Amino acid sequence: MDLDFFNNLGKTLKQNKDVKSFIDNLADFLQQNNNTSNEKGILIQLQNERKTSIATRNSIRDEIQNILKEYANNNFKDEEMYFISSKKDGLYISFKYENGEKSIEKLAPKELPEDVKVNDILKKENENYVIDNKSTEEVIGQIEEMANELLNKQDKELENFRKDGHIYKVEEQREDRIYLIDVTSGDDLVLEEVDFPQYLLNDAVEETTFKYENGNYLKVVEN
Repeated sequence: MDLDFFNNLGKTLKQNKDVKSFIDNLADFLQQNNNTSNEKGILIQLQNERKTSIATRNSIRDEIQNILKEYANNNFKDEEMYFISSKKDGLYISFKYENGEKSIEKLAPKELPEDVKVNDILKKENENYVIDNKSTEEVIGQIEEMANELLNKQDKELENFRKDGHIYKVEEQREDRIYLIDVTSGDDLVLEEVDFPQYLLNDAVEETTFKYENGNYLKVVEN
């Protein structure tokens, strides 16, 4: 009997098990990492989809809170409503609404349904958390409709603000956000320009002037 054959066979089987174990662990890691990257709060998702000024972002954030509170008051009068707002350090951050009051709770994944996601609405049944798909769909729909209205208003205001041939002065630059004033019109209105060219950010220090021409900002070079 060839003992070397059986020894080699044993080594091969062990290596295959090690490879399988490695692949399984890698798949689990990638799945967890993918879930984490996809779990973004609704406000962040909206900002990633459309350019958003600080003022509009703050308005959307405030309106989200109003929508959640009103929905809880109208649809969860005698029970608790939980909105999963984000995930941090392995815990889900939940806004809890009960009797018109809001509180914040940190929930471990083991307490929640396996398929729970950020932006889900949950309720309790027999002391267990349950995803309320109908409420989730309705609330997210309201939030998206509200956000689109505010973003459309923002874009329309900027569209009216941009005038071909006008000179604009940088009133402030903060964290790559540019705030302009229309020098030509003489108005005191200062707006954040969400479509300011990235390649001009280094030139856009306070008091710098730009000319808006053919849909683009051009730095004014003084002689």
